[in-house]
Amino acid sequence: MDGSFDWFKLAQALFLIMMILFIWPSAKRMWQDSPKGSGKDWMIYVGLMSGIIFFILLLISMIRT
Repeated sequence: MDGSFDWFKLAQALFLIMMILFIWPSAKRMWQDSPKGSGKDWMIYVGLMSGIIFFILLLISMIRT
């Protein structure tokens, strides 16, 4: 069935496009009205992400040994 047309894939693509079009106005409004982060907030975020990355690397190194 190489050359056959797949209606299910077409329906999935149309459903995805409709979802994006339906959700886009709300997401745009939330993005514009959301509070902006300060420098302190970003430093906390960077610290947490660094801790998570360090923890994952620690787990990987424990598995390799």
